[in-house]
Amino acid sequence: MLDGLLRDGEPVMKVAAVIAWARLDPQEPVRRIDLLVETLSDLAVRPRFEEIWYMSDVEEPFTREAVVTRAAELFDHDSRTAASFVVRLADAAARTGDTELSEAVLDEAWRLLVLRPSAAPALLPVAGRLLEWLFGEALRALARIGTPTPATRAALRTVRGFDGRLAQERNYEAFLRDEELRAAIEYLLALP
Repeated sequence: MLDGLLRDGEPVMKVAAVIAWARLDPQEPVRRIDLLVETLSDLAVRPRFEEIWYMSDVEEPFTREAVVTRAAELFDHDSRTAASFVVRLADAAARTGDTELSEAVLDEAWRLLVLRPSAAPALLPVAGRLLEWLFGEALRALARIGTPTPATRAALRTVRGFDGRLAQERNYEAFLRDEELRAAIEYLLALP
């Protein structure tokens, strides 16, 4: 049955088959990593997870992001492949501008770093890139709070002096977004 799903099933069912098969053979997710990355990063497939992924003991349907967590756990026995999975999903999320996937991948990067500190060289750059992603949200939260602390001011000055782009986008929108982020930093630094 699992063979048939992997061969002929719709993408979400293929992911479900890989997760189910992992109980029988922990190496199956390693062999199917391309399928997992491709399906989990496909924006067109994303809504299908909530439409069809239910568990008998869970009241709500699983979101794609919850399935990312389940899939990432399949690689806990193989730290190199686990890091590769997270890096590949992060790259896919960056290419498509998928912030929900970026947030799920960031959670998995931190979880993996706690479990396997040896994965730091591969995962810290990814985590840093993903936090950018969230930088605009952090600046808006700081503005709502009001007066930045001295440590926050020092961090903002450091970021302001950064010579590269602050925006996550890698197209013409990056220029507009970057200006918006830099203006928010200036606003925060001007607060009393």
